[in-house]
Amino acid sequence: MNIVVKYTAQLKKEAGIASQNFEVVEEDNLQSLLLKVSQSYNENFHDMLFNNDEVFRQSIMIVHNGAQVGIADSLLFAEGDEI
Repeated sequence: MNIVVKYTAQLKKEAGIASQNFEVVEEDNLQSLLLKVSQSYNENFHDMLFNNDEVFRQSIMIVHNGAQVGIADSLLFAEGDEI
C-alpha cells in the first residue's frame, strides 16, 4: 500500500522535497517505515531521525493522519495514510 510521508523544517530542507510516497507492506510498522524513509536520503537525513544505535530521536514529532503518535505506537497503515 502507498503511504505519503510529509516533511517539515530541517527534514524538508535536507530532503529537498515536501513529501514522498513510500510503499509499505502489512508487516511494516512505524519504525520500519521511518528506517525506509531515512535510507532514501543522505546520511545527514538519516542522522536527523536516528542516533548511532539506530534509536529514533525523540525530538522528532510524528503525526499520523493529523494525530501525534509515538515511535512505539501500534499503527495499522491504510492506503493513502499520511505521516
